[in-house]
Amino acid sequence: MTMAAIRLCYVFGAVVDAVVGTLFVFPSPLAVVLGLAEVPARPSERLALLAAAALMFGWTGLLLWGARSPVARRGVLTLTIFPVIGGLAAAVAYGWLASLVSTGGAIRLWSTQALLIALLGWGYLAASSMAAGEEGGR
Repeated sequence: MTMAAIRLCYVFGAVVDAVVGTLFVFPSPLAVVLGLAEVPARPSERLALLAAAALMFGWTGLLLWGARSPVARRGVLTLTIFPVIGGLAAAVAYGWLASLVSTGGAIRLWSTQALLIALLGWGYLAASSMAAGEEGGR
């Protein structure tokens, strides 16, 4: 496993977060992705989406920061898996169970989240292995 491959895990997560944050700012495409019956337009919905967008953009920055020192900052990957992605998956489940999110939208999101969990988990394990190798060589 090369350092570049581990870095790519962080960058891929950052790109996904930036895309999701952008969807939260522009709810019309978000409605299509989630399969919503209507575009979230009420002030309370917009407030929640804009607050969520700020957090997504902040996490984008955190992942890019982690990519600068991917082995030392590998804990960022575990925090991204849980509670962030796990919490978002639970939110999608709530939306699906409440008939707010279509089955197709939920499946698209859960598939993306599963891919992210696998990729970031792999990156974390590779970074941990690399860290153990560095410590063993001292």
